[in-house]
Amino acid sequence: MSNPNHYGLLFDTKDVAELLNISQSMLANDRSRKSKDMIDYIKTGHCVRYTEDALTSYLQNRRITAGE
Repeated sequence: MSNPNHYGLLFDTKDVAELLNISQSMLANDRSRKSKDMIDYIKTGHCVRYTEDALTSYLQNRRITAGE
């Protein structure tokens, strides 16, 4: 996990994979295929980072409430 900046906390692929209990390769495949279910990310050079807001949005879009 990186230090906070104007994007908030930034998470690398390993962090996100561990948080979501998915593989790093699944995240990489989603990015390369530009999957509609892909988590928004920032890329600088070879570094890929995910913002806290992007992760929150991703999880909220997958939320299932009782009775739905």
